[in-house]
Amino acid sequence: MTVTLSKSKFVASCQRLKRLYSQVHGPELAAEAHAAAEAIIEQGREVGMLARQLFPDGVEGALPRKKAATFFSAG
Repeated sequence: MTVTLSKSKFVASCQRLKRLYSQVHGPELAAEAHAAAEAIIEQGREVGMLARQLFPDGVEGALPRKKAATFFSAG
């Protein structure tokens, strides 16, 4: 089986070998993972809305982008 290495696949391999493997051997799984991630994001939005209703005078906190990316990509 011949597999071509595109620029996006090369960059993916630099980021994570697991991502490259998934792109080559199971691209259909990416859509499932994307849908699951979207569901988690939507749940987070709902929790945020409820939190703002429960604590209207609360202070919203956020992680800096780089720190958040590191935190959520661990694993």
